[in-house]
Formats: sequence, C-alpha cells, structure tokens
Amino acid sequence: MPPPPQEQLFHLFAAGAHAPQPVSQTGSVGSSKTRPSGGFWPFSKRKGSAGPEAPKRSVFGLPLELAPLDAKSGVPEVLCAMRRLLFENNGHLVEGIFRVSPGASSLQDARRLTEAGQLAHVKEPECLSQLIKHWFRDLPESIFTPCLQTIVDGPPPHGDAAYGELLGTLLPVQRATVEWLLRLFADIVAHEATNRMTFKSLATVFAPNLVDPPPSVPPLLALEINRRVMTFVERLVEYEVASGCLAGPRAAPS
Repeated sequence: MPPPPQEQLFHLFAAGAHAPQPVSQTGSVGSSKTRPSGGFWPFSKRKGSAGPEAPKRSVFGLPLELAPLDAKSGVPEVLCAMRRLLFENNGHLVEGIFRVSPGASSLQDARRLTEAGQLAHVKEPECLSQLIKHWFRDLPESIFTPCLQTIVDGPPPHGDAAYGELLGTLLPVQRATVEWLLRLFADIVAHEATNRMTFKSLATVFAPNLVDPPPSVPPLLALEINRRVMTFVERLVEYEVASGCLAGPRAAPS
C-alpha cells in the first residue's frame, strides 16, 4: 500500500533537503545565486538569511564560520557573553526563562544594543534569553545541518549511541556550539524547582529557532518537522547527560 500523501510529501521534503548543493558561476558551493529547481531545498536556510544583497550584520545573521570565537571554548564570543550576563542577572532563577518573552520594545532595544557592541548594558534576563534564541534563529544555516537527514527521518530512540555518532558529524565550531547549548540546557534544568523549565520545555521553545523550514513547506508538514526537531534535541541532551558529558552543573559557565 502506498504511503499517504502527507508522508509522500515528507519524504519528498527530506530528499530535497539533502540534495547536493549546486556549484555557482563563481565556483562556490551552495551559493544563493544558484538553487536547484523543485523540492524544498534548502531546508537548512533561514528565512531572510544573508545573501549577496543582505546588509552586513555584526552579531545576528552572521555565518557561524565568520563569528569571532572564544579562545578557550571555541564557541562564538557573543554567546558566551550572553550566557554570562544571563546568570549574573539571575536569569536561571526566573520562572519560565526562555519561554517568557519581554516587551517588544525592550527586546528591540536589547538587540540594538547587542548589534552596537553594547551587550553589557542589557540586564533584563528575559531579553538575554530571547537574544540567545534569536542568535540561533538568525544563523544563515542551521547549526544541525549535518544531522538534518536523521532529524527529518525521525530521531533515534532514547539512549541510542547514534546521538554520539551524530555529534561526530558536526564541524568543530558546530559541535562546540551545540555542546554549549546542551550545557546551557543542563544548567537551567538544574534549577527546575525555581524556574519550572525541563529539558522538554527547553527543547520545545528552542526547536523553531534551530531548524526553520522555508515558507514553501505546507503548515502541517512544518509542524511535524518542528515536533521531530524538538524530540531530537530533547533526546540529544538526555543522551549527553546519561553519558556523563554534562555531569555536574556549573554556576555561570561560558
């Protein structure tokens, strides 16, 4: 019996998402000037991602490979600074942190200050938590690009060693950034009694910012993809905790 139309569409999406990237006229791979026709490619690109005519940005929307990195952790400096400020301002103790949003004007001001190199002036924990989510959301390419096939096809079961293998497919800066995010999850959940945030709730609020299907994807399919991303992230952090990689919460790590 053939699969239902929705499942057929999902497999079409998965195939298109991982088609080889084309070589542009300038010889670069995956240039925004050249896109294969049909399908939903590129799945890992963000709405409004940087292209040849996009304005230059100092923080948000900057390709991961161009972001200034912290010399010790290999993680983008701005993420380390956001996290440090979040803990210094007791954001880890705020109920619903990462789920609760600040006022629109406050968030706009916080983003403007961050772009102007004045992140240190941002003190509101809710703004800092949303800025972290915005940073991941605005990446031109998903931090999980090498894992997208697995995510789309359906995450491995709980505790599957495949999660460790998938981390091994990431580039060094991708892996360092993903592990930074997982550590953030673990340290926030360490204060669950106060902030009421669990691995599941963090995965839920972060999922739409980590993998963002393009507008061409039908709404119901986009919802299913988001659900699978959420499941993948939740199981990935649980795998890391169980394997001892995230053992022992730290107060305010970078």
